[in-house]
Amino acid sequence: MDVAILADDLTGACDTGIQFVEDGFRVCVTWPDNQILARSSDIGMPENDLLVWTTTSRSCSAESAELKVGRANLALQQSGRRLIYKKMDSTLRGNVGAEIDVILATGPHQLALVCPAFPRLGRRLVIGELLLGEADQGTGTCLPTLLREQSSHAVDRVDVAQVRRGRESLSNRLHQLVAQGTRVCCVDAETDADLAILGETVSALSPDVLPVGSAGLARQLSRQLAKSVVQASDQTLAWLNDSATKDKLKDSAAAPIVCFAGSQNPVTVAQLSQLTEELDVKSIQLDRQTPGELMMALDRGQHVVIRILSEAGVQLFLEDTLVALAQKTIAGLVLTGGHTAQLVCGAAGARGIELRSQVLPGLAEGRLIGGQLQGRSVVTKAGGFGDVDALLKVCLHLVQQHQLQTIASPGS
Repeated sequence: MDVAILADDLTGACDTGIQFVEDGFRVCVTWPDNQILARSSDIGMPENDLLVWTTTSRSCSAESAELKVGRANLALQQSGRRLIYKKMDSTLRGNVGAEIDVILATGPHQLALVCPAFPRLGRRLVIGELLLGEADQGTGTCLPTLLREQSSHAVDRVDVAQVRRGRESLSNRLHQLVAQGTRVCCVDAETDADLAILGETVSALSPDVLPVGSAGLARQLSRQLAKSVVQASDQTLAWLNDSATKDKLKDSAAAPIVCFAGSQNPVTVAQLSQLTEELDVKSIQLDRQTPGELMMALDRGQHVVIRILSEAGVQLFLEDTLVALAQKTIAGLVLTGGHTAQLVCGAAGARGIELRSQVLPGLAEGRLIGGQLQGRSVVTKAGGFGDVDALLKVCLHLVQQHQLQTIASPGS
């Protein structure tokens, strides 16, 4: 395959790309300058089936986002890669309308099918409204209304009853909308079964229809591309229920984890609290003292959380901290929050991430490509993703993986 995904932030790029790894595809995430052609050889990436390119445009102005996405899409076309998916935030943040518009302007897509639902994380689209959590808490945000405000195109909506009539019926409806001049269509979905029908439909109608969504729809599209169904990878963490294993992994001889946390999302705050309750964790605020504090904590065998609470001096402090970190043996990095993930990877001089596995739903693990932390394990997590024990499970997973690698390569 020689295809690509465009995402608007780094954690979103990883949580979407990892869905394709689940089905056996080789996937790399990158953030090259938009002038660089998106070929593996151009950016020093391993050969891959699918390239996920983050334009880091979620927090930009609409005009800046449109420019970034337009350049990236053009570079993909020039490199011979076919755009098969546009990643958007599952809570509707960003410049979705403007980014869709610029992609539609350059073809070959006739219609953007937009569905950010991610049922595995309790995110559903019902009568156009985003609902969150098991209790279907309404957000008051209507996706069709939002897109009409952001896009210059006619926007329509398809309800879940139409979806559940099946692929043929939905395909006919989408053809009707295109004939009527609709370029953007919001589609309701409440379950993975609904998304599976969308995946079948957009796969059958490609490239006329461009799917736009979160990792939820990406999972179903990947299954269509692979022509197979794969069990969710979070089942691989069943060992975490074994208290004896957890106690062993907490042993002071285990290589430590370093977590960079910039997200102030209440979900991440609760996860960090749980992590510090369960493990020996040193919490450090990123400033000029961080490199020294980090080295001492790692020498004591402590796991470290580095909190990024201010933009002031971030680049210089990060660079100094990463120089110190490169000298130490760690089990891996955890980057929570898309902006934080991009800051850390950029300061480390990394060119991309080769995705390896999905630790938990939407939490991707991979290896850094290039820079002073080349080859280090990294897990990315969006601020609002995961249960309260998600960071604890991620850290224990990285420690276990590092121990297994050490046993397999004792001389490394």
